[in-house]
Amino acid sequence: MKDLSDLKKVFMLALLLQGMISYGQGLPIVGFGDPANYTINTFSVPGSSGLDLHWHGGIRFGDKTGSDVMRIENGNVGIGTSTPATKLSVLGVISKLTETGIDGTFDNLIKYGHKSDLESGTSYANRWHGIDATITAGTAEQNKLKFRLYSGGTGNLIPVDVMTLVGNGNVGIGTSTPSNVQGWGRVFDVAGVDNSKILATSRNGLSRVGIFSHNDWYGGGGFVGTESNHPLHLITNYNVKMSILANGNVGVGTLVPDSKLTVAGNIHAQEVKVTVNAGAVPDYVFANDYKLKSLEEVESYIKKNSHLPEIPSAKEIEKNGLMLAEMNLNLLKKMEEMTLYMIEQNKRIEKQNEKIRVLEEKVFVK
Repeated sequence: MKDLSDLKKVFMLALLLQGMISYGQGLPIVGFGDPANYTINTFSVPGSSGLDLHWHGGIRFGDKTGSDVMRIENGNVGIGTSTPATKLSVLGVISKLTETGIDGTFDNLIKYGHKSDLESGTSYANRWHGIDATITAGTAEQNKLKFRLYSGGTGNLIPVDVMTLVGNGNVGIGTSTPSNVQGWGRVFDVAGVDNSKILATSRNGLSRVGIFSHNDWYGGGGFVGTESNHPLHLITNYNVKMSILANGNVGVGTLVPDSKLTVAGNIHAQEVKVTVNAGAVPDYVFANDYKLKSLEEVESYIKKNSHLPEIPSAKEIEKNGLMLAEMNLNLLKKMEEMTLYMIEQNKRIEKQNEKIRVLEEKVFVK
C-alpha cells in the first residue's frame, strides 16, 4: 500500500508541474506538511498559483552522474559547489553575464551588461552601465566600459564618470576621453579639476610615492616624488641608478650622496659653469699693495714641501679629493703671480741688455 501511495504522489506531482491539475492552498503532495522537516505544497492565489518547496537539508539539483549541479541551503544558492557561503556562490566559468542587478531601496540601482543604457529618467530605476553604454538622451559611446557615481536626488540625477575603459586599451580616471595624440599603444590618463595624482603606498603605509600634476603648487606643473620622508630611487633592471635623499642630496651611481650632487663615475659635458663668491677671483694679485713672494722664498718652500704654496699636496688630494672651483682659482692665482715674476724678470733682462749695449759702445769706440 505504501508503494501505491508514493506512486500516487509522484503522479499527482507530475500532473501539477504540467499544469493539468491544481490543488487548494497548502495541500501537501510530499512530506509531512511541516516546513521544519520537508514538504512540497501548492499555494493557490488567484492569478498566481505556485509551488511551495521546503526541505530541512536544503534543496539539491543533480545530473545523471548523481553529482550536485545546484544547491539551495540556508538561504544561499550554490552552482558548482556543495557549500555555498554567500547568497550566490558560483564555482566555475560564467560564459555570458548579460545583466546583474543590486536591489536596494530602489530597484536596479546598478546594472552591468553589454549594450546597456543609461536613461535620463526621474528615478533610480534602470541605471545601467556597460560596454557600448548609451548616455544623455541616446548619444552612443561605442566600446567603452564606464564606472560612474551619481549626484543629486530623485528627479535630478547627474552621472559623473569616475573611470572609463576604452576598447582600444586606453584607461581614463576623471576623464571619459583618455587622449592618445602621440599614437602610443596604450594610454592611462588621470584628470582632475585642478590637480591630480597617482599614488602608490607601501603595505605598512609609511612610504608613499606618486606622480602629481598641479596648477598652483610650486608654480604649477608636473611632479614625481614621495609624500613621505623617504628617498626616491630611479632604477633600471631592478638596480638603483640614481637616488634623491630626503635632505636634497642627489647621488648617481651611489646610494649615499654626501653633497648636493655626488657622481660615482665619469661626467661628460660640453660646458661646466661654476659660480664663486665675490672677491674669490685672485685679481687682487695685481693690486699695488699685494705682497708677492720672492722667487727665493718660493724655491725654499718647494724644497721643503715638494709642492707650490697654497696648492694641496698629492697625498691631500688623494685623501680628500679635489675641489674644482678652489683649485682652478688657486691655479689662476699662481699663473698671475708667475706673470708678475716674468714681468719683473723681463725688466731685469732689459736693464742688463742696456748695460751690455753701453759697454759694447765703449769697447768699439776705442
